[in-house]
Amino acid sequence: MILIADIGGTKGDWCLFDGINFKTIQTLGFNPYTLSNEFLIEILKSLKKKIDLSQVQKLFYYGAGCNNLKYKDLVKNILSEKLINASIFVESDLLAACRATCGNESGIVSILGTGSNSCLYDGKKIVKKIDSLGYIFGDEGSGFEMGKNIFIKYKRNDLPKEIFLSFKKRFDNNNDLLEKIYLENNTSKLVSSFSKFVLENKHHSFIDNYINQHFLNYFNNILRNYSKRHRLNFCGSLSYHFKSYLKNISKQKGYKIGKIISKPISYLYEYHSK
Repeated sequence: MILIADIGGTKGDWCLFDGINFKTIQTLGFNPYTLSNEFLIEILKSLKKKIDLSQVQKLFYYGAGCNNLKYKDLVKNILSEKLINASIFVESDLLAACRATCGNESGIVSILGTGSNSCLYDGKKIVKKIDSLGYIFGDEGSGFEMGKNIFIKYKRNDLPKEIFLSFKKRFDNNNDLLEKIYLENNTSKLVSSFSKFVLENKHHSFIDNYINQHFLNYFNNILRNYSKRHRLNFCGSLSYHFKSYLKNISKQKGYKIGKIISKPISYLYEYHSK
């Protein structure tokens, strides 16, 4: 049996197939940059209740933070302890997005979820990449950045009154949200959840302009580094839910759009089952 994993910073998708049938399972996400090894160990324990891991012969693990040898080896060592009979391949979630959106064709690929990342893919490998720098220094265009900046506007009273009151009622009734953010184990997940509030209020003119500026900044700071002769593909929950904005800005900027998908897992199943 073959097991495929697409693990983001917030959620993880797993697909098990034997050549005929397949089964999908969702777990929490994991990023070795921001979470302890115990998080991945606990994910595997929960997975073991639904899958006989001893029957897995191959595991293709695509994970957030698995973009260098140190973290690839760390993740592979943890996986090897639980999947004792499997050949294990660990790659970045960015390569998963490339294979899911482009297959064996070339293209620009952007992940927009809790975090963000981007690259140029030649149909086999990543040939150019702008370092995302993580949520402290970068992650432009991400759900975290969208949530962070709307929170700043809320705290600094820079929102229209009706939006301010709606945000306060939903997240900060006890006036302790800032404290919660600093005490939260997974800060990026909590802050990025504010992007759902932005989505729900996109028809308000202030929020509509805010969303447009958010993605324009991403194009102007990150995507401008890639040639427009390649199709532009997006992957991730944020890009999927805000795809109308991405399509409009892409057209304005002269990019041709390829795929915009929420989750790579079904496309990765197709890629690895060929």
